[in-house]
Amino acid sequence: MTETVLVTAAAGTTGSALVRQLSDHDVTVRAAVHSRDSAGDVTDAADDVVEIDMTDPGTLPPAFDGVDRAYLLTPLLPDQVPVVENLVDAAVAADVAHIVRHSVIGTGVADPPHSLAANHSAAEKVVAEAGVASTFIRPTAYMQNLLNDAESVREQGAIYNPLGEPVAYVDVRDVAAVATTVLTSEGHAGETYPVTGPEALTYAEIASALSNELGREVEHIQVGMDDARESMLDIGVPEPLVDMSIGLLEWFGEGNGAEVHSTVEDLTGRPSRSIETFVEDYAEEFEG
Repeated sequence: MTETVLVTAAAGTTGSALVRQLSDHDVTVRAAVHSRDSAGDVTDAADDVVEIDMTDPGTLPPAFDGVDRAYLLTPLLPDQVPVVENLVDAAVAADVAHIVRHSVIGTGVADPPHSLAANHSAAEKVVAEAGVASTFIRPTAYMQNLLNDAESVREQGAIYNPLGEPVAYVDVRDVAAVATTVLTSEGHAGETYPVTGPEALTYAEIASALSNELGREVEHIQVGMDDARESMLDIGVPEPLVDMSIGLLEWFGEGNGAEVHSTVEDLTGRPSRSIETFVEDYAEEFEG
């Protein structure tokens, strides 16, 4: 019998990539979204789409009914624990056999190094204590976050970012590929997978890759952390989430994001995507 795989937050960057990749495998893909109207093309890739509200446990049973494996993605929230508790309770009630939790780099230590890692560590604990087979996937920062700079690249030939230290940025499609392997094969229960790109890069090196692909100069302008914080607040990011983001950036700025892992190649059989491949694939976004 074909297994049913549930992906929560399926309309997001990671969730939609995962749904599309799972659709190429012999599983029934159920996409859980907050609203069908804003779910985009994930509704076409999935076999089944359900609306849920992670803060309302009463909306969750239909999403988990008949599910064999669940990939638990949650939005960036000041506190992940309540929604993860809701999702895990629903999974346990539905006899889900395997929970895969999407986490973040920096978790899994006694004293998490930044508030985002502390938040995810607490959420991981909820999953680990549920009595269900589980796997944790901990990616570093996404290459796709560069798309937030597409306008400044187009109009000013510049990326504004406070980081000067290298980080092993990963393409979200590779994170989805790792998750797809975990959700469609055996032997991953109890494992934790850090997921990075193939090399650690500074923003100056990223700007150089953009310059080479676009055929015009793109420079990295390093701004201060305070300026980065104000920019986030100015566009309406809630202050607790700004604090989390800045904490992660400061941790990266201390040289903690440069470690490279071979997880993508180990689990998928192919290397993780380079920054050059990412820029080539998304060139239209940066060209306008």
